[in-house]
Amino acid sequence: MRVFNIPYRLFILAVMLAAILGMVFWILVVNRPILEALEASGVQTQAEIVERSQPRRNWLARQTGAAGGVRVDIRYGFHTSDGEWIEDSLNKRGRYAKGLTVGRKFNVTYLPDQPEVFYSDLFKGYAGTSMAFALLALCAVISLVVFYLGYRMPNDWGGPKYRPVVSFGHTEWWDKT
Repeated sequence: MRVFNIPYRLFILAVMLAAILGMVFWILVVNRPILEALEASGVQTQAEIVERSQPRRNWLARQTGAAGGVRVDIRYGFHTSDGEWIEDSLNKRGRYAKGLTVGRKFNVTYLPDQPEVFYSDLFKGYAGTSMAFALLALCAVISLVVFYLGYRMPNDWGGPKYRPVVSFGHTEWWDKT
């Protein structure tokens, strides 16, 4: 049932294309400079998992939009070269948290002037240029589909218009006198 004469496939794919292009923009403008700064002046150290909660079931996953199933809270931290303790926490699915035990060490690269900006081998990462190229390839495929669907549009389509969903023939039931 269509209330408006909008070509929904074309509309949804065009919105997806705009969202993916926004992601590419975010990667190239925000994440790439962070990765370049970490590569140029980052200091590498060891981080350690300091706390791991008991697995619990997320019963409100559908209402909150979170990933459901068994969840585990993990808290980890590392010392900077100045002796400052930087700590972060995250929530992982149970199957991904099996090998994450208290005391496990992993590599972390942080910025000396901003230690809260760090890259972790295990948890926190930033999408780089290769992810942007992969998303651009996806954009090319979606663009071809959008252009194909646009080409197949009727020539007399003048944009979205409201059209009544229900009609009762020549005389409407409420007009009977």
